[in-house]
Amino acid sequence: MAKRTKPINVRRIQRHTNIIIVLMHFCWHHQTIPSVVLAGLIGNISYEWPTIVSNTLLHTFMYPHFAGIWNAYPILLVLGA
Repeated sequence: MAKRTKPINVRRIQRHTNIIIVLMHFCWHHQTIPSVVLAGLIGNISYEWPTIVSNTLLHTFMYPHFAGIWNAYPILLVLGA
C-alpha cells in the first residue's frame, strides 16, 4: 500500500459534515412552513401551534448544537429559567 504523502484534513471533513447537518435541519424546517401558513389560512389552530412550538424549540436548542456553539447552552439555560 502506498504511503500517503498528504495528511488527512480532519478539520475540513468536520466542517463539511457540520454544514450538511445544518442544511438538513433547514430543509426539514422550511418544508413545514407552507403547512403552517395553510393551517393559519383555514383556521386550523390545533395543527398550527404544535408546529410553531416545535420549530421554536428546534431553533432555540438544536441550532447552536449543530453550529458548534457550545457556550450557548449556559445562556439558554439562564433564559429558560
